[in-house]
Amino acid sequence: MNNPTGIRLKFCHAALLGTTALVCLSVVEPVFAEDFNITGNQTTTNGGEGPINGNDSVTLNGTITTTTGYGISTTGGSNKISIETGGIEATRDSKPVGINNTGGSTETLVKKGTTITTNGKKGYGVFSGDGLNETIIDGTIETSGELSHAISVSGGENKTTVSGSIVTGDPNENTKTKNSYGIRNEGIGNETTVSAGGSIKTYGTSSHGIYNLRDGNETTVSGSISTQGKTAYGIYNEGKSNVTTIEAGGSIETTGIGAIGIYNHGSGSTTTVKGSILTTGDKDTSVEGVNAPSDGIRNLGGNNTTDVSGTVITKGVGARGIYNAGRSNTTALSGSIITEGNNARGIVNSGTGNVTTITKTGTITKTGTIKTTGNGSTGIRQTYGEETLTENILTVEGSISTEGKNARAISNETNGNKTTVSGIISTKGEIAYGIYNFGDSNETTISAGGTVTTTGISSHGVFNEGNTNTTTVSGDIDTTGEKANGVYNKGSGNVTTIEAGGSITTQSAQGVRNTGSGNTTNVAGSISTKGDRWQEDGKWYYSDGIFNTASSTTDVSGTITVEGNSARGIHNSGGNHKTTVSGSIYTTGNASHGIALFGNTNINNVTTITETGIIKTAGAGSNGITQLHAQDKEALMNTQITVDGRISTEGRNARGISNETNGNKTTVSGSISTEGEIAHGIYNSGNSNKTDVAGSITTQGETAYGIYNFGDSNTTTVSGSIITGSDVTTSSKHGIYNLGDNNITILAPGGSITTTGVNTGGIFQAGDNNTAGVFGTVNSSGTGSAALYNASGTGNTFVLNETAVIIGSISAGNAASNNTLALSEDADFELTIGGAPNEGELGQGTGPGQWTLTVVDEQGLRASTQSSDRQKVEFVAVDLSNCAAGSTICYEAVYEEPEAEDQIDEIANIDNGALIDSLSPGGSGGGSGGGSSASGGAGSDKSSGAGAKGNVQTRSNTVWANVYGIKTTGDETDSRAEMKSRTAGFTIGVPIRTNNDLNWDLVFNMSDSKNKLGSTGDQELNVQSYNLGAVFYNIAPSSGWDVDAFGFIGYNDYDQERDVRDNTEADGIDTRKFSYSGNEILLGFDAEYYKPFNETLDLKFGVNGFLSHQKIDSYSTGEYYKWDTRNMTQGSIGVSTGVEHRKGALMAYADIGVDYVTLLSGKTADYSFNGQSRSFTASDTDDVYGKVNVGFEYNQSENVIIDGKLSGFSSTGGISGYAATLGIEVNF
Repeated sequence: MNNPTGIRLKFCHAALLGTTALVCLSVVEPVFAEDFNITGNQTTTNGGEGPINGNDSVTLNGTITTTTGYGISTTGGSNKISIETGGIEATRDSKPVGINNTGGSTETLVKKGTTITTNGKKGYGVFSGDGLNETIIDGTIETSGELSHAISVSGGENKTTVSGSIVTGDPNENTKTKNSYGIRNEGIGNETTVSAGGSIKTYGTSSHGIYNLRDGNETTVSGSISTQGKTAYGIYNEGKSNVTTIEAGGSIETTGIGAIGIYNHGSGSTTTVKGSILTTGDKDTSVEGVNAPSDGIRNLGGNNTTDVSGTVITKGVGARGIYNAGRSNTTALSGSIITEGNNARGIVNSGTGNVTTITKTGTITKTGTIKTTGNGSTGIRQTYGEETLTENILTVEGSISTEGKNARAISNETNGNKTTVSGIISTKGEIAYGIYNFGDSNETTISAGGTVTTTGISSHGVFNEGNTNTTTVSGDIDTTGEKANGVYNKGSGNVTTIEAGGSITTQSAQGVRNTGSGNTTNVAGSISTKGDRWQEDGKWYYSDGIFNTASSTTDVSGTITVEGNSARGIHNSGGNHKTTVSGSIYTTGNASHGIALFGNTNINNVTTITETGIIKTAGAGSNGITQLHAQDKEALMNTQITVDGRISTEGRNARGISNETNGNKTTVSGSISTEGEIAHGIYNSGNSNKTDVAGSITTQGETAYGIYNFGDSNTTTVSGSIITGSDVTTSSKHGIYNLGDNNITILAPGGSITTTGVNTGGIFQAGDNNTAGVFGTVNSSGTGSAALYNASGTGNTFVLNETAVIIGSISAGNAASNNTLALSEDADFELTIGGAPNEGELGQGTGPGQWTLTVVDEQGLRASTQSSDRQKVEFVAVDLSNCAAGSTICYEAVYEEPEAEDQIDEIANIDNGALIDSLSPGGSGGGSGGGSSASGGAGSDKSSGAGAKGNVQTRSNTVWANVYGIKTTGDETDSRAEMKSRTAGFTIGVPIRTNNDLNWDLVFNMSDSKNKLGSTGDQELNVQSYNLGAVFYNIAPSSGWDVDAFGFIGYNDYDQERDVRDNTEADGIDTRKFSYSGNEILLGFDAEYYKPFNETLDLKFGVNGFLSHQKIDSYSTGEYYKWDTRNMTQGSIGVSTGVEHRKGALMAYADIGVDYVTLLSGKTADYSFNGQSRSFTASDTDDVYGKVNVGFEYNQSENVIIDGKLSGFSSTGGISGYAATLGIEVNF
């Protein structure tokens, strides 16, 4: 025995005996630690040495072969065992042990080239108890027999290092061996290292490479661990807070059924894989109800952290690369996970609150069996345990790829998960989804640079089967299989957003499919689909950009492009959809509509194309927007379509908007254009549809109507423009075609219809009881064309209002009866009309091809002008060549509204009032139209003002002048057209003295009056007047009144211009100008009485009146009308009251008054039409005016007076206005 290390004491051990005495049991003398060196070939425990009972060292340089128990056995702890050469072989039926250390803090070293072998069940290569043991294996440990472990340590804080090799079990008896572990750590805080070059191999069922039973263990593998056996795990951490690291170059490989690479059964464990894990076994199905796949890493507890920068490979059925079953697990992947096998998953999060990150260099690669049959495989699966609201966080910066049927890259089967993809996701195989959200309220984001690619039938990019999921795409989704939708929302309340720069591309599938209700889709990026409609198992499938079933909200500010027959940009099936397009929709293919509203309950949809929105289709039957009820075309849909942007179609029968249901409202303030045959701008085949066009409709093809009302009771209003055709050789391009019954068409003011082509109608009516009101312009050109045409039916009516302009024929076919043409009483018409001859008077027939012409007011009611004493429609037969083809008679219907003739008395009254109001500074006359009488004048000789003194004496030396302006409007009444008048003039007076008692002025006046008559001003009457007369002052001085009188003779030059609606003119308007003159005598008086109130204030009262007589010469207004000479006498009487205040050089006044004006004679004017005598009686010949005047007079110097006045007036007949006068008086 050799003790080379010197003296070592063995320590005292104390124990409590009974309850009263503490006894120390010890060796009286120090006991020395011993060093044992075992050499040779021994067959007994410790080679016969010993006992080894604490602080001893043992060195083996030989072999120990034992069949009775242990090779080396130590007690007491703190022993050191070193196998230098040779080794130990322990063999017996049960519990053969190579080295048995029952104490703690023991150091065991098995050097390179040495071997420990055990044969028999429940054997250990090395066993160390009580903790703090250190075991280093540079050599080899081999055990055979079930429950036989290479290294087994108990207690805590043991340290085990393997740089050699460990083998447990017998590869030839693999199925018979079980529960034989490479390393078994029973305590807490153990540290296990498999160094580079070190290896652990196990054979047998549940024969784990390293088994940590308790908590806080740390395992590092730089070498290799391999297991061959059912449920034989590479590393099994059954406790909590274990740390496992597979270093670069380190590896774990398992080949058995249900054999896991690393299994963390507890919580709070950390697993780092820089090397590799490989499992090749299928799942264990031997126990009913137990799911035991061969996972790469399995975290059963919660709060585990897994970081894989290396490789995890699984090849078995149902095997998971990483399986997190607990809560709040964190997984980071910057390496790769490869699974091969059906129903295999890359990462599975089964608990709640898990966070998973796939970094930019990370990949999860899923391949099916021989890369073709990896059915049911999943890249990352997030499922639930006890709770369905898991709120897991998944970030993919790297890539996930799957191959196989039902192989999903990401599967969120719980609620509240957040998935972000900035890397690459790809799947190959049928029903292989990129991202699958089975649960609710999941949030999925494909970030910029992220891609989701699927190849396979029904392999959706993102599939939200649950409700209230949110999907945001800033990257790209690309699917290439049939029925493989980009985003598929099967549930309700889901929100899908394609951000600017994001894209979805599909082939023979839909970009976004929403089959639930209440889903929202926002497209700021792009959706592109390709594929024709196809049928499978009796069901049709479509390549739509977006498909919605019920109550959806869709907002497209980006672009949708679809290519293929029957592919729709947006397809809304069902009702209550809200669709807004501010971006673009492009379709190519037959029956490929921009927006399609189909379904059995397709009601209450609201579709808006904003100012920047564009829909463009190219293909036969490809409508911009189409609405169709699948079963009942009579159903009331109540949908709304608003087009502020642009719709254009290219293709035969490709309509801009097609409403094939009832009760729809279509509003167009943007543009619709079509280029193909039978491609109508708007098609209403249903009933009770309302169409408003403030924008434009343009069609180019043959038989392409601007608006086609095929159904009944539709209302169409056009305030914009309709243009059909540009080729005069093509035919039947009607602007508006009313084929149904009881349709109402309104061409509003400013609206226009222009058609070009053979047999083309501007407004074409073929049904019954249709009415078209024309306020705008209809222009039709081409052989056999008509601006307004009743082709067939009965009771169809055209109403031409005051602003209507018709260019082209007005005709009725022989199949049309009871035709009515109503003309506004406020405009002039000379229309060429074609049809069939009447048996009686022209324009009063109801038979086939015959017309009834009437005059109506602005409400469309029969006008009072139809009475025998008023103007009426006249008829003149003309050559048949002037009418449309098919007409058997052609005639002109002539109606001139005598607006000037009706209102000339009111114009004369206004002009005379302005003249009277300008007499003498301060006003010396009376008048109604001007809004002032002499009561508005400044002080008379009866005034108490200081300035009145000497007035009579100085007037003979006074020259005065006035300029004035007046603006007048006359409201339209039942018997008078609207009037707008402006008059400007000047008056100058020079004093004449005949004797001392009579003072009078010689006065000259000239005025220019411009009058627009009618709401559109289509008649103008300009009057230039020249008047010479006298004003006599204070002609009754003894009466106490200041009485002035005046008299004038005048010459009036009339220039009249009127726009006559003539449909044979190039612009539909025949502007006629003509002139005539008249002579006038005007007599009147003004009497004022002043009552001083105080030294500076006077009250005044006035009476005024005038009488005028005018002779108007005869004149002609056109080919047919000639007006005879007309004599007209007017009279007026008025009263007024006011106040006048003078202070110093300034005098101010205000007064009010009332005038009664009447046309005493000349109410009836005679004229002839085409040589036939007629007469016209003016309306509203009496009127009462109310007036208000305010003015001033300023004595600038002893010889100069300046005065001015503002007036306002209004009459009971609807005439009102204001006037201003400015004058100067110079005394010489």
